[in-house]
Amino acid sequence: MAHTLHLTGRTLIAWAAIAFLLAGSAVAQSADAPSQSRSQVLADARERASAVVLEASRSADAARRAEAIEAAHPDRDRIVALAQLGLADADPRVRYRALMAIGELKLTGLGRSATGLLNDPSPSVRAAAIYAAARTGQPVDKSPLAGLLHEPLTTARMNTAEVLARLGDRSARPMIQASAGVQLRRAAPEAERVVQIKLAEALVRLGDETAIDVIRAAAYEQAVEAIEVRVFAIDLLGRLGDRAMRPALSRLVDDDTREVRLAAATTLLRMDDPSGVDELRVAAGYTPDRAADELREATRQAAVRSALTAEMQAVLNDPGRLAEAADAVRAQAAYGLGLAEDAASARVLVDLLDDPSLQVRLSAAGAVLQAAGR
Repeated sequence: MAHTLHLTGRTLIAWAAIAFLLAGSAVAQSADAPSQSRSQVLADARERASAVVLEASRSADAARRAEAIEAAHPDRDRIVALAQLGLADADPRVRYRALMAIGELKLTGLGRSATGLLNDPSPSVRAAAIYAAARTGQPVDKSPLAGLLHEPLTTARMNTAEVLARLGDRSARPMIQASAGVQLRRAAPEAERVVQIKLAEALVRLGDETAIDVIRAAAYEQAVEAIEVRVFAIDLLGRLGDRAMRPALSRLVDDDTREVRLAAATTLLRMDDPSGVDELRVAAGYTPDRAADELREATRQAAVRSALTAEMQAVLNDPGRLAEAADAVRAQAAYGLGLAEDAASARVLVDLLDDPSLQVRLSAAGAVLQAAGR
């Protein structure tokens, strides 16, 4: 998922940037596990996964509705209806995701409807509308993308860069490079780094191979606050197929930070390397109690800054935030397990379709639908 599973709710899991793997966390695999093949396990779960996507599309949480559209991409029977509904959603995140689906999947029947959002109040939605219209054969002026790329808003600049990369116009490279120097409005340093990484990704996709170095460097950010930056960069290295980084990623599977380990394991699976799959299976069973144990251990580390210690203590004292932090880990695990090629991982993934958290169920559903369609 995510494209962007990968990075929402980061304040809920910031403490995990220095969480340590405690002893005895390995999950034993059942000796008498079913003998179904991976493909059969996934095929049997498709209908359940589709039902979860439908459930999420009706959620009161706009983030879940947007993620439902993303998860439904492989489900041609579902995606058209969800994209059409998404165009009229009150939340710009949902409208954006609907338009990107229309463009990516070339849903030509919705192309004319997409043009109706070319003047949307949201700059991200306007960029996506241009993309959807262009990809579905509608006449559209692409020149506004240059101005949108210089919006002083983090999401607008990132989303416009994504649109330019997907349109594949290499003449856009100079404007993307120029936008890197435009100051963001009240953005945290980590958010600025994420934008720089996203711009670098767009440049790589448009043929500038030197820009990959920006993403590689971000995978090794040292500040404990940079967990989002590191995870984002590692995920992009996998999506870009940067196999030169495979040895380094193999070492990151043993990183002190759980989210980094999971991101590295997932990226390695994209490179046909299953060496981190056990880490993903363990994380699929991550609980609030486990989160609390790791959090207590982390707060005892002398190197932790007082401000971060206070934040971690606040999470430790709030059962709701502990539960959400554990949900985020299981959702990240589900995203990765969908790339594994073995039946045992497929069974763990399918089990997550019954998770108490809709976030986790939806991540698992998207992974099941994507894996079953490969």
